[in-house]
This record gives sequence, C-alpha cells and structure tokens, in this order.
Amino acid sequence: MSLVSVSSNYIVVLFTDRNYSTFDEVYQALLNREVKGMLLDAYEAGARKDQISHKDIRVVKVYDYSSTYGVVLARNSTKLLKCSYGYMQANKAKMFELIAQHIESIEVERN
Repeated sequence: MSLVSVSSNYIVVLFTDRNYSTFDEVYQALLNREVKGMLLDAYEAGARKDQISHKDIRVVKVYDYSSTYGVVLARNSTKLLKCSYGYMQANKAKMFELIAQHIESIEVERN
C-alpha cells in the first residue's frame, strides 16, 4: 500500500509496492491498471471530477464521515486568533460558498 500526499488531502493507493508522489502519477497508474483502486478525499474527488468521470474509472463507494477544518497559528498570535475566529464565525456561509465553487459532486456507480 502506498500513501500519496496531495496538499492537505490524502490519496491511498491500494495493492501496490510503488510510491507515488502526485495525484497525476496515481491517476495514470490507475488508467494503466498498475493499481486496482484509490481512496481519496471527497473534496479532492469533486475538484477532479473531470478525471474521476473517465469512462474507465468508476466510483464504487462513498464513505460518510464528518471532517473539521482549522487554522494553525504561531505562538503569541492571540490578536490574530481572535480576529481570525471572529471573521470565520461571521463568514461561515461565504467560506462554504467559496469551497462549493471549486468542487462538484460525484456519482456512485450502482451495480
């Protein structure tokens, strides 16, 4: 099994001994049948819907899970923390709208 980090998202490549370093490498390996499948974050799948919708690829299962997003700040960032928190609380809808603009839903193939 190989694990590939793509930004903050992870892709798990199943049934392979080779290490991949990018989504595109894994994607090509999947198309070339060098790997049998991959598990990836729903946001990543939605952002790459054009590739995931390829005629030779099918989505078999979508796992339902909740996720949390956060901000990491350096020590002594109390003012920035308060400002950031206030902004995020006041702009939740705007933040989710921005995320939605960059992703699309994907269909699970039913057998």
